Amino acid sequence: MALWQLSSIGISSEESAAIPELAQVLVMTAANMMQKSAAAISAFDNAYATVATVITSSKAIIEQAQTNAALDKKTKSSLVRLSKIVDGIESLRSRLHDPSASHSNGFFSLGELSAGLGDLLESMLRPQYGRCLRGVVRQGPAPAAVNRNQVVDASTPGIAPPALDKALYTALQQDDKTEAQRLLELGADPSYMLLNCFCFRLRSSVAKANKSEVLQNLLHSFGCDDPDLRKSETVIRRENVGKRLDECLQQISAPSFQATADMPLFPDEMSQATDSGEWIKTLRHVIDIHFSKFKPSTEIFSPDRLYHGKAQVLLVLLDDATCRCPGLCDRFAELDREGCQVIGVPMPGFKIDNYAEWWPASMPAFKYHSLFFDCRWEQPNDACNRWEVKMAKELMPQVHQYLDEWTDGSKKQLGAPSAPGALQERIYVSIQDMRESMLPCPRCLERGEANPGAFNRDECVLHFLAVDDMTNTKGMLYCGTCQNRVMVKEVLRRVIFCSYNWGKDLSTQKLAKSLCHKIFLVTEMPYWLDVEGGMGFGDELVSEMREGVAGCKVVLLMISDAFCNSGNCLFEYINIVENNKYVIPLLVPDHGETRTGPSGWTGQYQGNDWWKHAQDICEHQRPDLLTHPRADLFKKIPWNYLANFQPVDLRGEILKDDGSLQDDSAAEREIIRRVISRFFRRS
Repeated sequence: MALWQLSSIGISSEESAAIPELAQVLVMTAANMMQKSAAAISAFDNAYATVATVITSSKAIIEQAQTNAALDKKTKSSLVRLSKIVDGIESLRSRLHDPSASHSNGFFSLGELSAGLGDLLESMLRPQYGRCLRGVVRQGPAPAAVNRNQVVDASTPGIAPPALDKALYTALQQDDKTEAQRLLELGADPSYMLLNCFCFRLRSSVAKANKSEVLQNLLHSFGCDDPDLRKSETVIRRENVGKRLDECLQQISAPSFQATADMPLFPDEMSQATDSGEWIKTLRHVIDIHFSKFKPSTEIFSPDRLYHGKAQVLLVLLDDATCRCPGLCDRFAELDREGCQVIGVPMPGFKIDNYAEWWPASMPAFKYHSLFFDCRWEQPNDACNRWEVKMAKELMPQVHQYLDEWTDGSKKQLGAPSAPGALQERIYVSIQDMRESMLPCPRCLERGEANPGAFNRDECVLHFLAVDDMTNTKGMLYCGTCQNRVMVKEVLRRVIFCSYNWGKDLSTQKLAKSLCHKIFLVTEMPYWLDVEGGMGFGDELVSEMREGVAGCKVVLLMISDAFCNSGNCLFEYINIVENNKYVIPLLVPDHGETRTGPSGWTGQYQGNDWWKHAQDICEHQRPDLLTHPRADLFKKIPWNYLANFQPVDLRGEILKDDGSLQDDSAAEREIIRRVISRFFRRS
């Protein structure tokens, strides 16, 4: 990196602008990210008016300094910084009022820039101006001598610097902010100190200013960098905001600036781009938190921001406009051929009728990329930030894995199309890859062992198959490192959760047991069921259910009319929604009446409205629901969550004598296909 920085000195700004840098994370959207708002520009102009006086004064001192060849190095450095700040503010202002100008600000929306101009003035612009002013004034022609006992103020012409500094000390001692400010504007040095030899007393302007927060802030605003000058919380906040805004403005005014920055210009002022702007802004925030030590570079490609460089991870925001944007589709195909790791992101309003081909027809290359990060609905518990929790939990681990593979020199391998599926924390290339994995001992991890014990996954699977008839629990494992016995369910996560009402004479339970077992034989993915080892004797139902839902990746929701009026089933369903789980709805056949209604699904709605039957028949005023410990949750059940998933209808299936599905039936194949799509990607 040092060699690159040395060699880059000889690269001109034009050559630098022509070098496309790799975007480790590239977001592709069809939304217009460059819209301008007249109201927002007016607000920025009003904010600019508050700093215009200082900008005018800064320009004057810059022009005056250009004629002075005797300035010291420190003053010249301050002049350069002051010029850059002024140029950055004026460059942005001119771009906003120029219809033909390229608009981008990198990190902040226009509203944030307007709100932060005051902080930029106090923490960056005025301090640099104060330093330059002192350097220029104090290195000018020799001032006239000051008579003894002469009062020094703004009307005194040509005052000697020592007299100015002493007068500033006196003004600070008298807590006279107005007089102190006038003396600072004349060039007084706030770092003035005088040692009285008779009483060995040190007189310091900083010491006097430290007695008042107002005076502290005044000295800071005039560029006093004395280490003994304390900083108030206001100064610290202003400095943080000012530095970030200054970096943003320097990016805009740089000759090599390209419209390929990290964020849209006006994400909070857009109309049709609102979802995309908010999503990208949230992504930036989550990346900053997740990648605390190393920040991956992030870029945007949209019809008005034509990023031409390469990318490692490509996130495609899919909405109705995506398939109608030829330039975006062509660029997507190009990036796919270059070997990008692609993740589709269905946005609100994007409809998926067939999960086997969930992508737009204009982007057929998606068939080689089975993962998608579904953002079509808001998270119930996070109304203020719709996607932050979901991004941190599901998207960041996968992005991290892709970037790790990239740094290890891994190459993308294209193969046969794989089944689609939403993003998961760990995606296996094949069942063999999964079998060879090692699972760490949870007891060792709790103890902080540097080299925790580990179990072969195949061995864990064998123990999972063994159910203790006395306790209804799966087998136990022994860790030689920590010398503890560990339950299999603590090591081998049960990634499939089966939610159902038992039905008439256990009709649905029989179907659930056989289906889960068949899925396990095909996928080797453990499942959570309230029987056959799902819960042990003495286990608390609610806590076990919550643990099962939180730890799973796929929910088999065997929905029936009886399910929709069962307190425990409804509580289970609400937890599924709150945890934002991927659901495979199974419409259960009816085998007779139960205490809470028919044991099967009797709904007649078609298409995307299929779930409304549950909404129609759910009676939250039923006595048994009103007496449930969590009856408060049943007043408004989010049945519309199911609109995001297409059901598999089991009502027309011919069942075996034991109540299970026929082997290799169309319904069974579809269920297994959807499960497989959640965990494996073909190489």
